[in-house]
Amino acid sequence: MKQAVYNLAQSEVSQRPWDGAPVRSVSATACQHDADTKALKAFTGRGREGQGELCKLEASLERIHAEMAELARVSKTVRGRSVYLSVHRRAANGQQSLRWRSMATNRHLPWEEMPALFALQLAPIAQWYVELQARIVALNNEECVVRSALRHAKKWV
Repeated sequence: MKQAVYNLAQSEVSQRPWDGAPVRSVSATACQHDADTKALKAFTGRGREGQGELCKLEASLERIHAEMAELARVSKTVRGRSVYLSVHRRAANGQQSLRWRSMATNRHLPWEEMPALFALQLAPIAQWYVELQARIVALNNEECVVRSALRHAKKWV
């Protein structure tokens, strides 16, 4: 009688515990060669094409969030302030944005209400707030764009 393709010396005969039927299994060494050769094949690069871009987007988003936190911290150092910046975080999608808050009521203030508050401040401080608002708008928009690009990049990597 002819042997199967694999060598009997490399196989073991055992019995299934539930019905006692003989089972012939090839030892781990017979399969190990195939696994090792798969591991040593040259890497084709699939799946890594967008990895560099993904890392750049993540770093950019971290930089934006750090700058937002810094602006929020700096806004709280102004003497005699009636408003300050807070970082608003949405748990559902990870969005962060800077918002103005009132010191008196601790509620969010839209930018349209700010000029009335600037009348109480010195001119240089009021001008600083206007320049800061331009940076806030730019940061909030940049955060949305980068977070969206990062979400799409994660789908393809």
